[in-house]
Amino acid sequence: MQISANLYRASITINRCLAWLISAGLGACLIAAEPATSPPLPTAGADTPALDAELHEVLRSAGIRPALRGDLQRPVDPRLQRIELHGLDNSGLFPGRRYEAHNAHEIEALSLKLTPGDQLILVGSDWQDAHFTLGAHGTAQAPIFIGAETAGDVVFSGDASVRFYGSNLVIMNLVFRDGILKRQSRSSVLALGDKAHPADNCIVNRITIDNVNSADPADWPKLLVNYLSVSGHGNTIANSTFAHLRNYGEIIATSDTPAPALQQLHILNNRFIDRPKVDHDPCPYRYKIIQIGWSGLQAAPTGSLIQGSLFEDCASNVEIISIKASDVFLRNNRFIRCPGAVNIRMGDRALVQDNVFDGENQPGTGGLRVAGRDHVIIGNTFKNLQPAEFSQMWPPPKPPTRYLAWTFALVAADFEDSGVTDVAYGRVNHVLISHNRFEHNTGRIALGSPTPSLTQTLLLPRNVRIEHNTFAGDGKGKALFDYVAQDATEGSAATGVFLYDNRFGP
Repeated sequence: MQISANLYRASITINRCLAWLISAGLGACLIAAEPATSPPLPTAGADTPALDAELHEVLRSAGIRPALRGDLQRPVDPRLQRIELHGLDNSGLFPGRRYEAHNAHEIEALSLKLTPGDQLILVGSDWQDAHFTLGAHGTAQAPIFIGAETAGDVVFSGDASVRFYGSNLVIMNLVFRDGILKRQSRSSVLALGDKAHPADNCIVNRITIDNVNSADPADWPKLLVNYLSVSGHGNTIANSTFAHLRNYGEIIATSDTPAPALQQLHILNNRFIDRPKVDHDPCPYRYKIIQIGWSGLQAAPTGSLIQGSLFEDCASNVEIISIKASDVFLRNNRFIRCPGAVNIRMGDRALVQDNVFDGENQPGTGGLRVAGRDHVIIGNTFKNLQPAEFSQMWPPPKPPTRYLAWTFALVAADFEDSGVTDVAYGRVNHVLISHNRFEHNTGRIALGSPTPSLTQTLLLPRNVRIEHNTFAGDGKGKALFDYVAQDATEGSAATGVFLYDNRFGP
């Protein structure tokens, strides 16, 4: 017998409390309560047992065995948890020598000379316009620490940029604030590896990049900046703040996925604050917050995770997060007043669980846009969203395309499978949408929404289960869909969708 929505949510609350007690007894960090605005976020991974319990219960009640590749997900790095619980000195991770560096020259003099367990402590105030590259190789048991002892001890200003590569590095407590970008080519403020020299099994923790932009606002839409670029596998970006960033590009760019190792990037408990779209360029994809993968990967698996992060006033216009790879999990994130949507653009087997999309009635705010197959979308809340119906595609003169950043959109596709070409959409197929709550939104679901098609044949969603969801507060009654594709070659998209026990309120 199916459990009711209220009983189901009560059972999940109990599971979360039990998971908290278990993890607290094992020494894991406490889960913070969730106040209404800008709360402290929970320590990385603390809520994972409860999320796993919820996922298991939803799949059990649905009676399905999905194609999700949970086996590709790695645990939260235990070294991060040790540092957060016990501090650097008491973590037991850094038994080596301690070095101090006062400027970029002293750092580069130590490149490839540090040994496992060493600490390189940045001190002093000579960090304006600093540029350096540091390579180092620690081990899993004895990583190498690079950073300030306390956040705020070292502040990079001006046209600073730094790059780290190697393995098993812990980069921590660096602050980039009120910088002035002067370079006129593609650049990063902080780079973790690059295509020639990747960074593997590294931790970037408690970093701040705040108000680092071109001096002239006219240059914001001209100078592309990927504020934190990541190339390598098994890396973690945690407990960091990215605020008041204006130049176009991506806040976290992870387009290079090394082979044969999986990317397995963790983006955990970060804050992304005040990222507006500052120009009127017709391309709607210039202000992404995070991109996982890129079109050339052809929907390759990654095993990556975005969890516990806050996105506040991030106006991407269309793609807040762009997923261009398979096997990405998005869990327990909050999107507050964010025009645009999370876009599963080119990939399969995504898990989207327990996220909150709250537009606070701001125009243009949306939720989730989906292409590809074998996704599980459960336990999310979509509320107070006012999505824009039209978004201008790029380059002109392509006509406006509807529902690019809708409350929830299942797209019409170009090809049966994801990744057939470097820009094509794969058919929505075998997708479970369950136990989500939609309340006080101006839109609901766009089914088979148009895309800038590469072909004249649009493939409509198939084998989609929409069940045990709640729709309320929008005056739409039981009209589940705002849009259903009727004019594509396969006829009505509704023939590929199974609806069961969805609930409707006033």
